[in-house]
Amino acid sequence: MHLGVAIIAFRSRPRAMFYQIPSFLLDVIVGLLGGACLLRLYMQFAAWLLVAAKFLLLMLLFGGLGRWTILPLVSLIGLLQLTVSGLTALLIVYAILSWVPSASSMLHDLIARLAEPLVRPLRRFIPPVGGVDLSALVAIVLLQVGAIVLGSLMGSAFTLGR
Repeated sequence: MHLGVAIIAFRSRPRAMFYQIPSFLLDVIVGLLGGACLLRLYMQFAAWLLVAAKFLLLMLLFGGLGRWTILPLVSLIGLLQLTVSGLTALLIVYAILSWVPSASSMLHDLIARLAEPLVRPLRRFIPPVGGVDLSALVAIVLLQVGAIVLGSLMGSAFTLGR
């Protein structure tokens, strides 16, 4: 009896793996290109189209094209997830550069100009603890909460198309 369960579990794993590999590769490609597009305000639509193309390719590869009506919603949520990931990476770099006094001032200024609008409002409510500014950490935690919410919304969006 247990052997039958093991065989069924083994047969289902390659299917998940064959979905995860192209999904990961497309995530990397779209993440880099979409992130570059998000750097320019007028290219946000292009970033959305790249995310939409990613999900369309995944639908074509895995027979989900019958649910194409959810593509705009799933693409919007995917774009928001990409934005949250990019902002999280930006804040991590910002925090690390704040610890390294010998970092390039030009790089530090660029990262600070991008990150300050995210952490400045939090500084009003979060005082430094022992001289350490925790606003970037709090911003990362809030972004991760947003990522969890977006992940849940993505799951709900996929159930709409069934």
